[in-house]
Amino acid sequence: MEKKLQITGRDNQIICQALKIAIPIMQSHSLSSSNLLDMKRIFEHLSSNTYIDFPDIKVKEFVEQNSINLDQSPTSAL
Repeated sequence: MEKKLQITGRDNQIICQALKIAIPIMQSHSLSSSNLLDMKRIFEHLSSNTYIDFPDIKVKEFVEQNSINLDQSPTSAL
């Protein structure tokens, strides 16, 4: 497998933060279960053994309030 280029040195952290925000939105507003499951798999792979933190408290509160267990998501039934 080809080695991925790191642009900022924090690429994995930024990608994981973006996915952690996007996954709850997708769970609530999308019927595309295949994309949601792929996003979840990417997040789990990139964030393994890494704590993903949000320096902005408003973003952190949004993520905490909107995180839904994937098994309880309406798209998981598709």
